[in-house]
Amino acid sequence: MYFFSRNKIDYKKIIFLIIVFIIIVSPFFIWHAKLKVFFLWLADRFGVVGFLTAGFLMDVIVQPIAPDTLIFAYSVLGLNYLKLALLGGVASVLAGSFDYFLGHFLSEENIEKIVGKKKYKQAHNLFLRHGFGAVAIGALTPLPFSIVCYSAGAFKMPFQKFFFSIIITRLPRFLLIAYLGGFFKFAH
Repeated sequence: MYFFSRNKIDYKKIIFLIIVFIIIVSPFFIWHAKLKVFFLWLADRFGVVGFLTAGFLMDVIVQPIAPDTLIFAYSVLGLNYLKLALLGGVASVLAGSFDYFLGHFLSEENIEKIVGKKKYKQAHNLFLRHGFGAVAIGALTPLPFSIVCYSAGAFKMPFQKFFFSIIITRLPRFLLIAYLGGFFKFAH
């Protein structure tokens, strides 16, 4: 049941996590010149409000680009990584809370129609047994965060547990991503 065994190190899982990290940050290195121009324009044009709005939308909408990409890119451009992590965390917590309440107001019958009976039962059992842990894993991994938040709300996980789980996972995750981005600064 645990991601990492308590008795031994599972190197396949460690390799998997390294590959996931590479996938998250590789677009910036592949298209760094074009992305650098875009992110500098975005930072100059919209500032903090643009960063918060983009971070919020990246987490509130089910889509393939995680807000980590935005945080990493801004950090690479030389912006303060502590501010980036904090702002990204605030945007993510707000987006997750918004998604939680959307999920909370969806009927369980509608969710079952959308995902199917089998997947619905699996998700429901997961949240019944491991609600806090399920949200924490969803907040730390590249799983679509919005789906995890919808699910937590739909299965009526207590909001305080949900909120605490995303705060203690999203903020450190973004701090790490922003800090790592600082190692790859490009002169501008």
